[in-house]
Amino acid sequence: TSCCPAWVDYVEKYYPDNLGNFSSCKSPHQMVGALAKTYYAQKVGECFDKVARVLGLPYPGGVYIDRNAKLGEHKYQFKTPKANKKYDFSYSGLKTAVINWANSANMKGESYKIEDVAKSFQDTAINVIVEKSFEAAKEYDVKMVCLAGGVSANSYLREEIIKKFDKTGIDVIIPPIWCTTDNAAMIAKVAEHLYERKIFADLSIGVDPNWKIEEYDKFEN
Repeated sequence: TSCCPAWVDYVEKYYPDNLGNFSSCKSPHQMVGALAKTYYAQKVGECFDKVARVLGLPYPGGVYIDRNAKLGEHKYQFKTPKANKKYDFSYSGLKTAVINWANSANMKGESYKIEDVAKSFQDTAINVIVEKSFEAAKEYDVKMVCLAGGVSANSYLREEIIKKFDKTGIDVIIPPIWCTTDNAAMIAKVAEHLYERKIFADLSIGVDPNWKIEEYDKFEN
């Protein structure tokens, strides 16, 4: 998932002995996210929200999918996210598959348990993150894998990532739940780091939700 400079402070505070593993990285983004050059978290949070909505669950959908999945069984096979490149894939196909399946079932009057759909969907969405993370960590010989972003609050992801990397020699950092839910705090932390570096932009700048931290350097005075 996505990451933010708050992890610099978090790793420094709780895992000071591991900071040396990131000495070659030029930015916090590289340090905890782009080192393995993976982008598997594209829109995964949105996917959870859209699936939750079609199932009649509240927003934000992630927590409700998680809760219901714990009570269900994996009864349905949904489309696995398709990779355009080895570590670059989208959840749009999975999202569409689940939504179309649910709409079709509803139109036909077919009954199903929300818990089973939630479990089947969550397994598919999360397992690909875990598997691709493992592949990337091995390929790029990383010393640490760090969960970040809203979906890192998912209990199944947290459990499976620990199991997958157990006894591999690769450290896994999992944030406390309070670190996973407040995007405003993450943006504020980014602003703090940019302010300390004297990087500013005027009010004429446009909006780009996909900006990478390294690209902020273009505004350096």
